[in-house]
Amino acid sequence: MDNGKHWFLASITANDNSLVCREDELDYMKYLLGYFLRHKDSPQPGLTLHINGVRGIGKTHIIDSFIEIIVNDYKKSSSGKNRQSIKSDSIQVIKINAKENSIFSKLSLVRKLMSCLLGLPEDFEDNDFRTALHNILIPVELHLPVLYLSSVELKDSEKDIYRELPEAYREKVETSAIKKIISLLTSGVALVLAIDDIESVEQMENKNRYRKQLNMLINATYNQKVFLLTSSKSKNIFQVVPQPNRKIHFLELCYFDLDQTIAVGNSVALRESTLRTDKTPSIRAFSAKTAMGLPGVIVESVLCGLLNQDLSTALKDKMNLILQQFSPNVRVAIKLAAVFGNSVNAEQVKSIQALSLKLSGEASKSGWLDIQQFPDNCGFFIKSKEVYHFYHSSVRTAIVNTLSDLETTYLNQYCAQWFKGIDFTTELVFKIRTGDLSSIILALEEASKLNNTYQFNAASTLINEILDIKPDIKHQDLIHKSLLIQAQCFVAKYSIQEAIGIYNKIIEQSKIKEMLATCYIGLVKLYRLIGSRNRVSEYLYLAEHYGEKCRKWHVLSEIFQQKGDYLISIGKLQEAEDSLKKSIVNSGKIRNKMLANKAKISVSHIAHLKNDITYATKVAQELTVDIKVNSALSLSSEVLYLQAILEIETLNFKNISKYALQALHAAMATGEVKVELDTRLLICDIFLENLSLKKVRDEILYALDLAKKVETPYYESLFLGKYAQLHYFEGNRDEAKNNILKSVKLMKINNLDWFIGGSIYTIQALVLSDESYARRALRKAERINKMMESKSHSIVFYQRAMQFCWQKKDVDMLVEYYYELSKIHDKNPSLKSEFYLQRGNLMIDILNGVATVKELTNFNSRATELGKMSSRLSVYINK
Repeated sequence: MDNGKHWFLASITANDNSLVCREDELDYMKYLLGYFLRHKDSPQPGLTLHINGVRGIGKTHIIDSFIEIIVNDYKKSSSGKNRQSIKSDSIQVIKINAKENSIFSKLSLVRKLMSCLLGLPEDFEDNDFRTALHNILIPVELHLPVLYLSSVELKDSEKDIYRELPEAYREKVETSAIKKIISLLTSGVALVLAIDDIESVEQMENKNRYRKQLNMLINATYNQKVFLLTSSKSKNIFQVVPQPNRKIHFLELCYFDLDQTIAVGNSVALRESTLRTDKTPSIRAFSAKTAMGLPGVIVESVLCGLLNQDLSTALKDKMNLILQQFSPNVRVAIKLAAVFGNSVNAEQVKSIQALSLKLSGEASKSGWLDIQQFPDNCGFFIKSKEVYHFYHSSVRTAIVNTLSDLETTYLNQYCAQWFKGIDFTTELVFKIRTGDLSSIILALEEASKLNNTYQFNAASTLINEILDIKPDIKHQDLIHKSLLIQAQCFVAKYSIQEAIGIYNKIIEQSKIKEMLATCYIGLVKLYRLIGSRNRVSEYLYLAEHYGEKCRKWHVLSEIFQQKGDYLISIGKLQEAEDSLKKSIVNSGKIRNKMLANKAKISVSHIAHLKNDITYATKVAQELTVDIKVNSALSLSSEVLYLQAILEIETLNFKNISKYALQALHAAMATGEVKVELDTRLLICDIFLENLSLKKVRDEILYALDLAKKVETPYYESLFLGKYAQLHYFEGNRDEAKNNILKSVKLMKINNLDWFIGGSIYTIQALVLSDESYARRALRKAERINKMMESKSHSIVFYQRAMQFCWQKKDVDMLVEYYYELSKIHDKNPSLKSEFYLQRGNLMIDILNGVATVKELTNFNSRATELGKMSSRLSVYINK
């Protein structure tokens, strides 16, 4: 690749006269051209089309392709060597690149027009120009202004005459001269005048003179046989170059979508003679992933792929060339804005302007732009309200990559100082980028805190910054600690495969036994979610092995805690209880109340699953007292939620309401999002049980939004299931089906079938209209329920299965599930199972015609209590 070339290459041509993925825009331009040619002899023959779009979107190339179309459709009489100036019997095309004709030539747009009019090359000699000027129909009194506007060197006597002209008169004769040139160019033919990048007028040192000349040129085309085609990055350029009384057609070029990006990338690849067939798939994927719809970056990404070059290096080299064109203070401002992030607000802009002047000295007169015009006119930003956004992520990345180590350190230090006292996490991000070791250690501590309070995105931001810095090899443990927190973020968000990959990476690289034991504990948690019991057993053994070797009591406590929870999930409740006792013993050795209480919560769950509600409640009450005494707020919500679950077993609806509300309040106060979502699930079940549909809608929508916010597909899938259930009860079967399908899809993508499939498939069975699919879903739920081997879960499943049979009026299947539930009740009697059995018996009697639906509606005084509880919950939530 030619490093001297502007890296913001335009869109890509598939052949000589068409653009890939820009066909609609070209059709519109051709339509306007046809309209112009049909009306060129009317009283108002002119037409203006302005093309706008961000840098690199393809404005220049679409103009070039449009000119190619004119070349092919209107046979030219010229030799065709210069396709920027085409003339035929009916139409003449002139293209002027405003930037080139102002920077690299002699600051003259008129010079280009005159070279076309006189038939001279663009680099004509002054003497040739003077000779040719006398041979065309320009009045003698206009010769001097034409010479001046064409940047021809004036003789001393001519300079004296021109200086003596009053400014108003000089402007008048210059305007007349330009009008006369346009008149001669349109004599007998229509003129297509393309002025590319007119916005560069604001980037010139002598911009006032250049703007005046551009204004005169554009206004001279008014009511002439001229199709004026202009381009710039913004529509607002016409505030700088006004066109009074002229109707302007606008064409905005937009980013390509994914399919268009692949099509354009493929077109570039196919045009390269060095392309090898076996590289095509990787090149397509590379361009689509990195280019994000910007034609200029698509080209670079594909070419880098073909030439085995690094894209970031290529963009860095070419961005350096672009930045060199700006004045020093604006250059510093652009770099500082890139360090700030993808966007800067108005307050930050003022701060950037002040610092850039301080760093680069007084406002420089060399290069483009005055610092006060930053960031509006530098071409890198899109303004939305009072915030300036980099128009493309690759642009900001390329700018950041141009920074030297010294610039990186200094600019990040400034940004960190700016955010001090405003946003501690953002302040830490900038401190990390300076490479300061103490800041990295502080950021690790903060990331761990954020992770523990379910602020996963903020924690991930800090960790990603640390991993990007890549601390010195002597501090390799910092990388492993960072990776460990990153994995824990993924675990908390149920991003299972990502977390497994990170844990395996640490295990491969680390030799620290404590680190290895912690990783194996993490893998145990993950494979419990997936349902791979063999892997869980293997990693539990390895975790215990390294835990015993490192002799860290908090690690051993966590290992036995996880082992106990795993044994609970497979029904080995006695072994689970033994493991949890070891966890409590190890946590006692370091007097870690929190670890001990976590294990006790699991012990209470075991008692609950055994239907030993008395003991479970006793443990929960002891935990409540201990938490109050030791102010262990982080566990208070979990214990309160546990108590609410236990009260359901006794059908004490007043206490269910009380503990559910307290658990919700504690979870929201301490930031325990997981417990908050669990509690809201419980509340949704209460509302749905009582058919309080309006109340449950608000609760579900709030919880869904929260689940998406913390990126937990586990809960998102569950609440989508609840939403489907709500739509079903409302009679909206289509919405119910849509939501349950979303829920199932999300569950399967994230490998959560074993964990929440029992609940989701039961709801799917309820809402599906197709009988065979519904029964298949119910069988799936039944298989998963049997795998769980939990009596409490089985009770809930069978009552839901009976509800399904009741809705489908299938008395035989209802009886089958009724007897399955009665077996559990006979072995472990509880008020809840007795309640469900009585209600199931009523359902069977109704389907057999020996009872009425009214009897079911009025079933037991507990239904009234349920309604009261639902009302109490609603009052709290509405507050």
